[in-house]
Amino acid sequence: MRKVAYELNALDKPSVDDRRIFAEAKTAAANLECPAIERVKLIEKCATEAHLIDESLRNERKDAWTAEQRAQLHAKLSAMIYGVEATPGTTPTDSAADAVMARVQAYREIKNQIQRARDDGFR
Repeated sequence: MRKVAYELNALDKPSVDDRRIFAEAKTAAANLECPAIERVKLIEKCATEAHLIDESLRNERKDAWTAEQRAQLHAKLSAMIYGVEATPGTTPTDSAADAVMARVQAYREIKNQIQRARDDGFR
């Protein structure tokens, strides 16, 4: 409509009727354009809201999956902890390691004494 109106307006020697119909065409185009712009804005708002809902649903699914994984891991860890608590204490293991380290130290001391004796004997 605007294109045709501007073509009419571009003609030489516009008449009173040309100016009148041109003005009516501009007004009609503006009247059509305003609701169209409002509809576009409304569609954009709907799209934004739909996107936010999609994101919310994705987050809810992710949270549900995380909660399920958490429950499964809690169950596994609880079973493992119960198993560890049901076994005999770990103190003997610590003392066994201490005993081994004491023997290693004693071996090194004896080895050093033998080496010193050999060194003293060869002098």
